Amino acid sequence: VPGLPIHEIGARLEELTRAELVEADAKRKGLHRPRSVLVADAAYAMIPEDDRRVAHRLAGLFLADNGAEPSRVAGHLARGGEPLLAAAAYRDASGRALEAHDLAVARTHAERGLALVSGTTVLTGELLLRRAESARWRGDYAAAREDAMAALFAFEAHRGTSSELDATTLEALGLAIVASSALGRFEEDDAASPWTLAERLLFDADAREHASLEVVVLCRGAAAWLGRGDRARA
Repeated sequence: VPGLPIHEIGARLEELTRAELVEADAKRKGLHRPRSVLVADAAYAMIPEDDRRVAHRLAGLFLADNGAEPSRVAGHLARGGEPLLAAAAYRDASGRALEAHDLAVARTHAERGLALVSGTTVLTGELLLRRAESARWRGDYAAAREDAMAALFAFEAHRGTSSELDATTLEALGLAIVASSALGRFEEDDAASPWTLAERLLFDADAREHASLEVVVLCRGAAAWLGRGDRARA
């Protein structure tokens, strides 16, 4: 409580405890919590909007610094007026959900992050890639291809004239190839196809820092062409 000395804060907490509005937190020494959801909601509604925004921002930053679940961090930062930080936290939350194979939650977190960003940014591409991965494992290859290609173009837009490929670009490229082959889309003459992009990016760029990922992308492409019966191309 800003402006109040420590002893007065303690006295106020004692009064609220006797009134059975708050109680000591058994798991976190020195902290108190509302005794019911109704009390929590009523107290929250009494906080002025500007103060509420500041409180959420500080809570989000504190939780982030202390290793809290990214989805909790994102919720506070979004309400605290920090959309880009919140979107980055949703990206991380989506990644964790993918690792746990919780595909619906991964998609939800990615979409919440996308709702907070605008324009074609690297963060947009990373969120699209998370959503593409969730679509792929759900078997929705059309959605996976669309998001993977959009992520690729986002990454390409910010790579500029650099010849170096990063890991996220290679991941998006590999996913786009998998989804395209699953859909039977092998339009080599299309400048926007993953096959054309693969030829341009992998053979004209310096991907040596991520050689293992480059090999994975090439193997996925070769497997796709073998599945189509084109051994020469593979």
